[in-house]
Amino acid sequence: MAPDYAHGLAALVGADLFMLAALLSRRVGRRGLRYISAVGVVKLALVAGDELTAPQFGLGYAEFASYLFSLWAYDLLIVSQVGVAASAYSSSRMK
Repeated sequence: MAPDYAHGLAALVGADLFMLAALLSRRVGRRGLRYISAVGVVKLALVAGDELTAPQFGLGYAEFASYLFSLWAYDLLIVSQVGVAASAYSSSRMK
């Protein structure tokens, strides 16, 4: 199961790198920023949805959520996705 999970994480990192490259090229318009905001929201839902995989590990939902939120890297990932979505959306409103 871990390799499958790693492939998903690699895909999410690839999406982040693609969005970063697009932003650094300065060729992203209002529509592009809205797409980036939407991708941030989708990624937030995917990361937050990790708690739904608890039965695969033989744990209850609350127990697994408690474990995940005790990891600083997981907390930082959640906060970063909120930041991506919010900053891209607010930037699209300013352009």
